[in-house]
Amino acid sequence: MQVPSNFFELMTGTLHAQRLLTAVRMRPGRPAEGEYDALLERVSREFWMRCWCREESIASDEDRLAVLKAAGISDGEARQLLVLSKDASVKEELKRVTSEAIEAGAFGAPSIIVHTADGKQEYFFGSDRFDVIAGMIGKPWRG
Repeated sequence: MQVPSNFFELMTGTLHAQRLLTAVRMRPGRPAEGEYDALLERVSREFWMRCWCREESIASDEDRLAVLKAAGISDGEARQLLVLSKDASVKEELKRVTSEAIEAGAFGAPSIIVHTADGKQEYFFGSDRFDVIAGMIGKPWRG
């Protein structure tokens, strides 16, 4: 991972990327709320790789279609998700979850809220806390 040489150009597409990820999360046939979503993970990972490892743009619709296809989504479904990402319902959902995150204390990335088995919420900021989070949820940290 490296700071991209085109960092400021890269950041111009982040709102659209967030909307597309929201569309993936809201898509028909998605897993139930709270269940693991492998497709959402693949698309998120592809955005990450494209931005932070390969210095590729995410600013245009074609760039975002390439992300979806690299994540294993067919051309037809990718185009449907791109259309959905521009729908008012997706924009409102992204506003809702952003407000929820701010109310919970999020102020940057990565901000992570862990919901524990006993119903508590623990807030973490920073990638240097992943080992603690793994321990909280009973998973091995392979950092």
